[in-house]
Amino acid sequence: MSTILVVDDSPTNRKILQTLLEPLGHTLHFAVNGVDGVRQALACSPDLITLDVEMPYLNGFQTARILSLLEFSIPVVFVTGQQDIQPFVAKSPYAVGSCLKSDLGQKLVPLVENALATSTRKYSDVSYALTQREVLALMATPTRRKILVVDDDPPTADAVALALENTGLYNVFKAVDGREALVKNALLEPDLIISDMVMPGIDGITLAQILYILGRPVPILFFSSQAGDKQIQKGMKLESVRGFFPKRSLFEIQEGFQLNVEKIMGLSPREKSELTNAYQQIDLERLTIQGENRGVLSSGFGTP
Repeated sequence: MSTILVVDDSPTNRKILQTLLEPLGHTLHFAVNGVDGVRQALACSPDLITLDVEMPYLNGFQTARILSLLEFSIPVVFVTGQQDIQPFVAKSPYAVGSCLKSDLGQKLVPLVENALATSTRKYSDVSYALTQREVLALMATPTRRKILVVDDDPPTADAVALALENTGLYNVFKAVDGREALVKNALLEPDLIISDMVMPGIDGITLAQILYILGRPVPILFFSSQAGDKQIQKGMKLESVRGFFPKRSLFEIQEGFQLNVEKIMGLSPREKSELTNAYQQIDLERLTIQGENRGVLSSGFGTP
């Protein structure tokens, strides 16, 4: 018996898919939009996902992209009312096919059964780990607040970490990119993430957006030497993002940087509660900005 996750914002379509798939005897789970789909995928680890393409804000292709960024190799069947989506299906990771809504009764079940029968999905071990120094620091001073520094440039990451470590107030950890940051965030539950905004792969904006979609309300401080005004504007739309500074300011006004970090770390209980609530009542409009397509809503995976 397999587990199938059905993601569709239409109650009518979810009922149709349930009617078609239930006789197969598999365990069915349902999600009402792309965000719910990502969270449900983490919770139930499905063997296959059917993804509606036309969903508001986070459509099927964007949802599939987020799952691929998280390295979940889950086979995906796209369900759509559009005829010309094959170019998008072809470049979507782990897609095994698509089915027009008008053909669901004839084509969906054979497509799902074939995908499950031929699936080669494998679980891979997480390769990221804490360094010996990080483990020792965590064991020696477990009550210190934790800061995760994310930067693909090791000298810059080392400089930021050193500036924080010299205060004697924090346990500081490092990640070389957004993907490692997602893993270390789950392991460490840091009190603050300080992240470069412009990185290959999962950049700072995408990291913040994925944490938002996953419902992980971690305060974030961005820094960059390359980010433009639109990127900064987009990053600052999320409640968790508490500030931005140019990289050069770390070396020019180090004391001001540290004071800013301490201020961000000092959230009141009310502010923490508001942040948690905001991440439960997610507002997908915060992931969008006109004329800017970086992050999880990349135009390369947009609505065809």
